[in-house]
Amino acid sequence: MAVESLKGLLNLVDELEIEHSKDCNDLKAFAFSAIGLLSKRVPMLFANEYSILSLIFSKFFCCDFFLSEI
Repeated sequence: MAVESLKGLLNLVDELEIEHSKDCNDLKAFAFSAIGLLSKRVPMLFANEYSILSLIFSKFFCCDFFLSEI
């Protein structure tokens, strides 16, 4: 179940990559938070998967959701 959750969250981030509305930015922030919580609960998902970590960090640093209006 954790693998499907991770795939769903990564797909969500992919789909929202070109959107820059406040709602989309909130969903991106939620997805990244959920991925972080998932990594704490099921660390073996990320143990030898460097491609997943690379993908997450590349998506995180290219996103500007943290610069949205306060």
